[in-house]
Amino acid sequence: FVESDKDATTRPLIIWFSGGPGCSSVVALLNAIGPFEFAQNGHLQLNPYSWHKTIKENYDAIKDFFKKHPKFLKNPLYLMGESYAGIFVPVLAVHILKNGQDNKFNLKGLALGNPFLHEVLNIHTSLIYAYEHALIDQHDWDNFVEDCCHGCEDGCDFRPGQLRGLCLTALQTEKSGLNLVGYKFLGPAEVSEGVINLCSYSQVTKSYKKEYDDMSATFKWLMSKKFSILLYYGDTDLVCNFLMGQRFAYKLNLKMSGREKQNWHVDGHAGFKTLYQTASANLTFLTVRGAGHMAAQWRAPQVFHAVSQFIQNKELS
Repeated sequence: FVESDKDATTRPLIIWFSGGPGCSSVVALLNAIGPFEFAQNGHLQLNPYSWHKTIKENYDAIKDFFKKHPKFLKNPLYLMGESYAGIFVPVLAVHILKNGQDNKFNLKGLALGNPFLHEVLNIHTSLIYAYEHALIDQHDWDNFVEDCCHGCEDGCDFRPGQLRGLCLTALQTEKSGLNLVGYKFLGPAEVSEGVINLCSYSQVTKSYKKEYDDMSATFKWLMSKKFSILLYYGDTDLVCNFLMGQRFAYKLNLKMSGREKQNWHVDGHAGFKTLYQTASANLTFLTVRGAGHMAAQWRAPQVFHAVSQFIQNKELS
């Protein structure tokens, strides 16, 4: 828990969830949104873009938090996260809106960074993204189309069941190029022994039961309430690529406000945004130029600005 350094009793409260599934939110606290960040020498330094400036178990944890910190109960509440949090954060939001009246939660919206929202769309668009960004050469692409689409590129729809053999191996990623700055800090025994496991993929995968592979119905329900949603995508991410998010938002069949692609920029880095509205809700889709899967880490000023504008209900420009 990181308390705001200004007007903590009135400012919006953000609850952050990292993805995985199985990754601790300590990852984001250390690398992206927390009050400190790693310097190149392995020491800690102040993070100028720290966000503290601005499901049953999870639901129970939130209730427990407010029991311990009741002074924050009236603050506007926002659920946020990244990656696979695109599945469980919206579900948690629905659970709060359906059951949270007794606890008087002041839930206003959710913001998700590079969220996984639709399994089929993600796989289909990942192949297109990889080809159009020169990660797949023409020979492999032609084989994709021949083996997975019967040679018909127009209207081809890659499906999970088709991704075997050639269709899968061309997207294998390199394992080199680790960011060693964090290891300089977390490596010493006196530090690592006091830190929880940051990711527990294998343990979680064994017990995790997939219930959602398409969040469309959940988002449509949320958009029928008085609610705000922000979807921001680093546009160099192949894990949960921006094309999936863009098509997911479009397929919700919401009323578009303004042009489909509107520019926004901060400190020389740009992207585009698309605004959708209902009678009582709004959804903003935006890209963050040059950011990867951890957009809040790699484009901190831009994402900090976008989230700050979002929780203040201001238009992003």
